[in-house]
Amino acid sequence: MEMDNILCTVSADFPIGHRVAFECFWNGAERSVMAFRDQSGQWIACVNRCPHWAEALDSSSSVIYASNREHIVCSIHLAEFRTCDGVCTSGPCLGARLQMIPVQWHDGGLWLMDHIPLTSI
Repeated sequence: MEMDNILCTVSADFPIGHRVAFECFWNGAERSVMAFRDQSGQWIACVNRCPHWAEALDSSSSVIYASNREHIVCSIHLAEFRTCDGVCTSGPCLGARLQMIPVQWHDGGLWLMDHIPLTSI
């Protein structure tokens, strides 16, 4: 299997709600990214940057997922962003949007949705 398009390696039993951070090339630039599994086990990824002050979402705490509301929470401002589309639903940047990255876990790693290999060797 070609590993050039894999974003990061991560085990199949990675804990729900914990985050993994990595750098990747996205939308024409190198980005700091974080990803985590939600309550259903689905992987969610976004550029790790709050639109309010352009600070890392997890700069004050590693807790970034509010499982009872399915939101990403900025550790600085406590702004909440929906995991489904990245829109801020409460906080100082109401209506602003995170840059969501479509990922899927496959064969030991996170891949961009359009770069998942069809077969593995």
